Amino acid sequence: MVEFEYHVDALDADGHTVLFYAVEYEQRDVIELLRKKGANVKNKNSRTSVTPVHYLAKTRNVTLLAFLVKRTWYSVDLGMGDRVEGILPIHLASLNGHTEVVRMLLTWTQNLHNNSVSGSGLSPLMCAA
Repeated sequence: MVEFEYHVDALDADGHTVLFYAVEYEQRDVIELLRKKGANVKNKNSRTSVTPVHYLAKTRNVTLLAFLVKRTWYSVDLGMGDRVEGILPIHLASLNGHTEVVRMLLTWTQNLHNNSVSGSGLSPLMCAA
């Protein structure tokens, strides 16, 4: 479909792009192809503002998270919150007990720390407790 100039950033009824589904189904080749075809890797879900990094932090997919974030073209701000209560990827990882994901997020960005609070005032440390 991409070869036939299908709009790679088109949204479905749930507000997801093809890139989000490629991340959800761990399709690395599709992720790379979408990027080459001009997909906006910073797109958020149009209804919830969740990014692929939010999804990976919640599901504990450390391997694919590393694959995405280590790509030079994937320069997303890991401290970016979603629209619902300002939840950051590190909050989702902390809430779900995903220590390895939390460690990775803290390693990759300087602006994440215990004082990064959600819209409801929770720090990642509070979420982990």
